[in-house]
Parts: sequence; structure tokens; C-alpha cells
Amino acid sequence: MAGSDRGWPLWDVREQWRQIAFAASRRNEMALMDISSRIASGLEYGQSRIYDLTTAYSAQLRACLHGGQAAEYRVFKDLNSREVYKCIHALFWELAVMRDTLGEFAAQFCFSQSGIKSLGGLVKHLIDPALKYCYAAA
Repeated sequence: MAGSDRGWPLWDVREQWRQIAFAASRRNEMALMDISSRIASGLEYGQSRIYDLTTAYSAQLRACLHGGQAAEYRVFKDLNSREVYKCIHALFWELAVMRDTLGEFAAQFCFSQSGIKSLGGLVKHLIDPALKYCYAAA
């Protein structure tokens, strides 16, 4: 994705994660290599899903505008909606996978907690002790 000012920030971030993966493989840190590779791939897949969604939505808009003038708001009543919905769900799936991969990275490399594979697991791990402390103080 292009930046609003200039450049390709997503490409830059993906390359930085790939560099982390490469450095981790050279140092034989396979867990870091695995997670950083998945994050780099997730960024690329997410961009691909956004592209698919914009392409599907563009086709739907072209079909809508083919017969006349643009309206401020109008419900789509055509056969192109199915493709748009499919692309939205695919994008949400990729974003959910990325969310959990980032949660796994944070758990393992920021909080030194192995075995946590999702953001939900990380949040539960971080909040449960805090809640126990709050209830004990009350």
C-alpha cells in the first residue's frame, strides 16, 4: 500500500520483518524466525486481500454507474455484492490471523511467555493477575 505522503510503508515494514527472520535464522533462533516470517507474510497477504476488496468494490461501483448518474447513497441490488462480501470476510480472516500472530510475538518476545498463541490468550494472561491483585486489595 502506498503512503499518503510518499513511499510504500507496508513494503518497508514487511522487509524489516523479513530481515528479522533472516537474522534469526542465521543465529539459529527458529522461534523468532518462524513468527517474524509469519508476520511478514501476513502483511503481504493483508495487502493482497485489501487489493481484492477494492477490485471487487470497484466492479460493483462501475456496474452501478453504468446505467446512469452517481447517487449520494443507494443500496446495491446486483450480483456483484457476493464478491464484495467474500472479499470482506477474507480480509477480516487475514487481519484476525495477523492479530493473533502479533499477540504470539508479544507474548513470547516482549513478555517472555511461551505457549500463548493468540492476542486473546495474551490479554487473558496479562489481565488475570491484575484482576486478582485488584480483588485482593479490595
